[in-house]
Amino acid sequence: MKEKTGQKNIIEVVLLVITIIVILFSYLNFSNLLLIKKPKSNEITYDRYPEFLWKGESDLYGFILSKNPDYTNPLINITLNFSYYHISEKLEFGDYYWKIIDKKNSYEKSSKFTVQSLVAVKLDDKGNLQNAGNTKIASVENILATGAAILEINQEISGNIKNATFEQNE
Repeated sequence: MKEKTGQKNIIEVVLLVITIIVILFSYLNFSNLLLIKKPKSNEITYDRYPEFLWKGESDLYGFILSKNPDYTNPLINITLNFSYYHISEKLEFGDYYWKIIDKKNSYEKSSKFTVQSLVAVKLDDKGNLQNAGNTKIASVENILATGAAILEINQEISGNIKNATFEQNE
């Protein structure tokens, strides 16, 4: 008789543990199964063509990118079969809001990042000036000819350059 009572107590404990686990799972936020990797929340980037990377358990995601925190007038609103997206058009400077939606499980995560301007030039030992930032720059005085010299990103001007000054063009 004591053996049956002991087995009954074990069964009751196991059932209680299972019930607690079921209750906990029903109240947990399963959106933790969706993880934003890049760009991270409140990240500042100088990359005007950022890549977006997240981790999830699905093979069907909604990707939304907007200048508005309520995601109105999205710049991009697409469905993807993978957890990666790379911007093909140059983003303007400012704040952006992006959201990933796991379409199969209805989980979603959102994040904000900022694209900032970086004006930078480098001068090598041969006197070549190169735009090393993410912003088009124009010289106040043209170094090689009359008019305004404009350096696109990663473009360089060759020649003997001394005391050039620049202003932001974008």
